[in-house]
Parts: sequence; C-alpha cells; structure tokens
Amino acid sequence: MIDERRMRELVLHFQPTVDLRTETITGFEALARWQHPTRGLLAPREFIPLAERTGLIVPLGAWVLREACRAAVELRTSWQHPMMSVNVAAQQVAQPDFVDVVVHALYESGLEPRLLALEITESALLEDMAGAVHRLQALRDLGVHIAIDDFGTGYSSLAYLSRLPVDILKVDKIFVDRLGEAPRETTVTEAIFAMSRTLRLTSVAEGVEQPEQAAWLESAACTLGQGYLWSRPVDLGRAHDLLRTGVPRQRTAP
Repeated sequence: MIDERRMRELVLHFQPTVDLRTETITGFEALARWQHPTRGLLAPREFIPLAERTGLIVPLGAWVLREACRAAVELRTSWQHPMMSVNVAAQQVAQPDFVDVVVHALYESGLEPRLLALEITESALLEDMAGAVHRLQALRDLGVHIAIDDFGTGYSSLAYLSRLPVDILKVDKIFVDRLGEAPRETTVTEAIFAMSRTLRLTSVAEGVEQPEQAAWLESAACTLGQGYLWSRPVDLGRAHDLLRTGVPRQRTAP
C-alpha cells in the first residue's frame, strides 16, 4: 500500500511529445513511478487506483505537479522550451484550492504558465462540470493549457466539448492501434481530427508504435504524436539527452 511515507519513493519519468511533421520534441508528459524497495519500479496502474480510493491522490498529484514544473524548468535551454504535461485526477480538480495549488507550483518553480498543460479525462470533468469549468477557465486565463486525455473513450465527448476551456485533444491509443485495419474505427479517428481542426484544437495521438501509424496520422493532419516509436518514458537525465540529440527517425512514406 502507498502512504505518505511511501510517497518519498516516488519518481517521475518523462515521455516526449513529437511534432509529426518535423519529428522534433515539443514537450514531455510527466508520469509517476514508484521505486518500490522490493518490487522495483512500478507503473502507475500499480498504485494510482489505490491512491484514488484512499484520498492520497490529492497530495500525490500535488507532488507530481510541483516536481514536473521543476523538471520543465531544468529542461529549458536557450533555444528549447518544451511544454510539460501533467495528469490531473478528478479529486484534485474538485478541491476548492486547486487553482492556488497550480499557481503556487508555477511560482515556486519559475515555470511560465504557457509551458504547462494539465491533462484531465472526460469522466473526471463529468463529476463536477460547473466547478471544473470554472477552475480550469481560471487557469487557462493565466496561460496554462488544458488537455482532454484519452479523448473518445468517455460519454461526454461531443455533448460537452464546446463548454470546456480546452486547448488540446489527446486521442486514445485504441484508435491508433487499429488504423488501416478497421475501416469504421479509421473513419471515426479521421472525424475526431477533423473536429479538432474545426475547433482549432491541437491534436495529440497517443500510443504511436509503428512508422506507418505516424505517417497516417500526419496525412490526417494530426499535430503531435506520443509513443514508443520515438521513446518510452525516461528519467530526467535521458530526457535532457533526447532534447539534445532528437528522437530516432523511423518514418515511412504514407
């Protein structure tokens, strides 16, 4: 079980987000890992659900936010200013002081608000739509970017999208996995990107693993990609290296 003492064993890893046209890194997603003393490095699925059930997700999420902002500042160079994306749980958004927590993390680290993106699932927004919209709009007014994570897997996608202060849509991996194999899913994915362009949102495809997928996504006018094709989540030192050397080029023609 993860508790406040065990939270000291948490570390962050970072997965790059890549411009599909130029294959340059535009930012990173911060992902929590638990460096367990006996079980080794544990992925979020091993402890995040328990943290959500016990209420520890709020202090855990605040820690991730603070550390991710600090890491974003460390990753800046004179010519590179990657955006840092941080996943936010429903319980965090529901806190009355959520905006203050984000503002404090930005102030403490010195990170510019425009270089932070908060990723929130559709289901999290549904739990308190009015409160969530109010808090997210306040942060967006400061320059923080708001992303809908795992887009297309919830029930609110079309009904509520126009009401939400959103800048980025992250299209779930399930749509990327079946590109070109299942005509119906491919058509739905094309429609999502078309809608994203109409609403002037940045689109990010998650879980890209094959060069053919990246080529198809670029042809469909998807803006950014994230996945093992370019890099698995890495520690901060390796993230620095990726910014310096760039990601491997493994593309094929559409």
